[in-house]
Amino acid sequence: MRRLLLALLLAAGCSSNSPGAPPDGGDGGQSDAGDAGPTWSTPATLDSNSGAGFDLAATVDPSGKPAVAYFRQDANSFDATCNQTLGCPQFALVVARETSPGTWTTEDVPASLTGGDLNGHYGVSLAFDNQGNPAVVYMGGDTSQNDPEFSDNRWKDFATGAPLPSDWVVARKSGSTWSKTTLATSSDSIVSDAAQIGSQVDDNGPVVGLWAGIVFDADGTFHGVHRDVHFAADFSAFTDSNLEYGHFSASNAKLAGEMVGSNRYPSGQLIAGAGTYTSLVLAGGQPAVSFALGPNQPNDSTQVWFAKRTGANAWTRTQVSNVTGRVGHGPSLAYSASQGFAIGFLDATQGDLLVATSSDGLTWGTPNTIEALGETGYHPAAAWSGSTLGILYAYCHDPVYSGSDPCDPTSRQLRFRVPGSDGPTGAWNDPEKVDSDVPEATAMVTDSSGKFVAIWRAPGGTVKFSRRTP
Repeated sequence: MRRLLLALLLAAGCSSNSPGAPPDGGDGGQSDAGDAGPTWSTPATLDSNSGAGFDLAATVDPSGKPAVAYFRQDANSFDATCNQTLGCPQFALVVARETSPGTWTTEDVPASLTGGDLNGHYGVSLAFDNQGNPAVVYMGGDTSQNDPEFSDNRWKDFATGAPLPSDWVVARKSGSTWSKTTLATSSDSIVSDAAQIGSQVDDNGPVVGLWAGIVFDADGTFHGVHRDVHFAADFSAFTDSNLEYGHFSASNAKLAGEMVGSNRYPSGQLIAGAGTYTSLVLAGGQPAVSFALGPNQPNDSTQVWFAKRTGANAWTRTQVSNVTGRVGHGPSLAYSASQGFAIGFLDATQGDLLVATSSDGLTWGTPNTIEALGETGYHPAAAWSGSTLGILYAYCHDPVYSGSDPCDPTSRQLRFRVPGSDGPTGAWNDPEKVDSDVPEATAMVTDSSGKFVAIWRAPGGTVKFSRRTP
């Protein structure tokens, strides 16, 4: 009934904010759309490799130019530890930067121990230090069977049986050279659980570094988060996972380590399965992070949480929503010093797009359902441009679609919306069409001129982008 009423309201109140056809702007730069209102440039290809675009993460460099990091699946490689039928998927870590409007450069980060591809991928985050150099954090390093404290060989690719990397790693570029530092090898590398609750049960395990996040401070230090899944061998490894925070010096030395959330700490607010799909920002000099829960596996998306550091070993933790998400569709956090926090997320049970906002990160109102007609809200990405919040997402099909494909080939879209005059908690303007497809991942930033830039992994691979004007 809720969707039927919404459909009738939309039909009766179509707004003049609806965009026209996308302009001809194949280079992804500005278009010649005149006074037709907000328009999106014709989608252009950033990376034409068919395996590119896994775990998209976006930011801007110090000059306000967009940059993204992602994994690219390369040709399978066979060795004695691999399933000879399926092979071992190899993933290159890529950083792409826009050097001028519509022009991008890409480079492979020497991510593995040997300087090449990785087996597997569980998230990546990109940031720039105070010298303008890029840095990425990810799950890399050695395998769990070679862990210095907890040698264990059970952390493997589920399909092939190939051993996976199991450390939290940062790769930083200086000049033309990338260098890697292992930030954590084991469950007790960042924070000792025994120091907080008197038990060492969460100090055991060799598998860390999942869904890592990074953000730099003005003094050159950086803040990071990661998910610790201990031995990653059974259900309890994921439901008892820890979301951990580390503060590091400009030379990558650990300055502090704290527990953000776990199934054992803090007392009175236990968070089972914390730490998937993290989004990390720096707000007022302190880190703040949104995340989902993964109580059943490394990449679940259940509930939406937010945590903000208020002082040494002091965090506020808020369950923003109890909706069930979907693997690959994690919540997206955006922060503005003047406007506060916003999180866009998918209610997978209803197929709805929701946005929650908070001026201070301490008080969150009821999430606003932005779009509920049909199956929508896939892969949300949120960003602020001045006082305007934008949300990028995919629309799958209308309420009556019953085709064999998951999404309607005729009506599916990559969409974008901004709030109306009442702001994010009120009614939102009509959706704007960015592309005629449903991507497999999205990211969005605001460039130095205040324009929204959408980046996405097209179905089956390749990375595309589009820029909104004005």
